[in-house]
Amino acid sequence: MRVRVSYLSLLRDATGKKEEEIEVPPHTTVDGLIKILMEKYGEKMKPLLDPSAEMGQAIIMTLNGELLSSSDMSRELEEGADIMVGLPPFGG
Repeated sequence: MRVRVSYLSLLRDATGKKEEEIEVPPHTTVDGLIKILMEKYGEKMKPLLDPSAEMGQAIIMTLNGELLSSSDMSRELEEGADIMVGLPPFGG
């Protein structure tokens, strides 16, 4: 099953891509996709996506334009799903 992932901010820098289509197994959840992305992009992506890391807790995701919350991580993706992953801008 194929899904489209769009990257914003630091995630775009980590992947070197604005977006890509990824092949995932059937019944993959949002959390499963995060794990696939961390495996695919390794150490440069892990601190950005890992929910146990400080930045990973701030991640913003949408699924087909709908903002996801932490309770949505077990939601299954469907063929052709459009996922946006990013981090909010940090000021200082």
